[in-house]
Amino acid sequence: MQALGIPSDRAYSLHMSLEREYNALWEETQDDRLFAQYTESWYAVSCVECFLDYTKGSVQNFAKWLTQRNRDSGMRVLDLGAGIGASTRLLAELTGLRTIFHVYNKQSAQRRVAQVLLDGETEEIVTFDEVHAAISTDARAIMAFELFEHLHQPVAVAESLTMNTRVEVICCANSFTQAGDLGHWREYIVNGERIPRKSMGRVFNRVMRDMGWTLEDTGFYNGRPNIWTR
Repeated sequence: MQALGIPSDRAYSLHMSLEREYNALWEETQDDRLFAQYTESWYAVSCVECFLDYTKGSVQNFAKWLTQRNRDSGMRVLDLGAGIGASTRLLAELTGLRTIFHVYNKQSAQRRVAQVLLDGETEEIVTFDEVHAAISTDARAIMAFELFEHLHQPVAVAESLTMNTRVEVICCANSFTQAGDLGHWREYIVNGERIPRKSMGRVFNRVMRDMGWTLEDTGFYNGRPNIWTR
């Protein structure tokens, strides 16, 4: 918490109370101007909690899958929308893989945490132009936790990330049906059609298969994370 300038447990609790308020406001309004909150300290605190509760286990499972199938030899992974960088660091520690870290905003509190956690050990990219350059020339796998469910048109982004690239593995743990989290939409847009959140997971999986991807039978608890290969 030092990187965020949070000096006490009381301050930490206040940051978490902001999460509840902004999440409720988002669910009520779906006002994308609230995305400005992604750069704030309270949201970085939320990312820490999310990593400890959910993402950490998904990264551990993905690392195990990579190692068991010898997919980690020489592979470079793009941790897309990695937030605080904890997933980037953990995957590198567990596999020895070279990783590329993507952040949305250089001025964000999330990035301040990532700079502490990663300490210059991974390459940082910022814009989606740089993302496309990485997946066109270098990165062979994408790890994307808390990404697609935050995009109003997730299928369009998935298509742009996978068509005409060298990417052969995508690891994600989409939670489209999770209501009340900032950035999780009530409806998503696919080819101009509005898709309710309860149906978006099935639509996303169908489109991935249509693009030639296979959902691996991993045996993970609750099937998380999903690992797609081609």
